[in-house]
Amino acid sequence: MELAGQLCTVRPWRITDVPPLVKYANNAHIARQLRDRFPHPYTAADARHFIHAVAGARTPTSFAIVIDDEAAGAIGISPGADVERFSAEIGYWLGEPFWGRGIVPEALRLVSLRGDPPRQQRQAWTGQGPGALLAGQRSLERHLAVLQNGRTGLA
Repeated sequence: MELAGQLCTVRPWRITDVPPLVKYANNAHIARQLRDRFPHPYTAADARHFIHAVAGARTPTSFAIVIDDEAAGAIGISPGADVERFSAEIGYWLGEPFWGRGIVPEALRLVSLRGDPPRQQRQAWTGQGPGALLAGQRSLERHLAVLQNGRTGLA
């Protein structure tokens, strides 16, 4: 599965993504916006471990955001379970050189057009922490408002 937009492509991770993953993920500005499990410094061993973990998933939920044929970020959906079965957490990060170019909204749109998780979902949320950038939060808020209204695409 590869979904191409005008600014980026969203596709499954490949082992050849290790060098650019380290290049962009090894950034304190990115690490402080993400969950504690995201390591900093980010090493080649971290990248290989991550790619092997997500590549083995029965249903892919984590994808590379590719810009100019290089993995420059990540986007993923974690479907809820039990009472949260109709919801999903959406998470993403993008290499700092690409901030402010409208890439995240496009990646969110592309992922939501996949059809997975099931279309019966009624709610999406993010676990962004206090270090999250305001622009990224606004992109996600606009996108989540669209998902909660039962439409795909961005407002």
